[in-house]
Amino acid sequence: MKRRKGTTLVELMIATLIFTIALAGLLNALLAALTLIQSSKDTTVAIADLGNILERMRATPFNSLTTDFPDADADGASDTEYADIVGGYTLEEEHITIAYVNVADDPLEINAQITWESKQGRQFSIEATTSRTR
Repeated sequence: MKRRKGTTLVELMIATLIFTIALAGLLNALLAALTLIQSSKDTTVAIADLGNILERMRATPFNSLTTDFPDADADGASDTEYADIVGGYTLEEEHITIAYVNVADDPLEINAQITWESKQGRQFSIEATTSRTR
């Protein structure tokens, strides 16, 4: 009795199953990598926006700081909105808040916080602390 050479249907089905499982794993890894890339991009934009606010505060005269950047007021006063300072918010639900430990202190301790939401709905926040003196 001669045996035919080649693959059987069962062997093809097993190979297809293994290939499908491997492909699903690769696609899952690709999606995770894309999510991390987007998160990194958003963090970079947030740090740049926070840096812009802090640089603007550095250029503001000391006596005008608490007026131009009100304490614990998210997004600033209506005449000096932080979105205008940083060139417009580009992140989802982006908000910048400036807070002072004690407005009577010299040096004045300044806490700047930026919050935003990822496209998946996860909340992120970055804080920076600095101080200004007369």
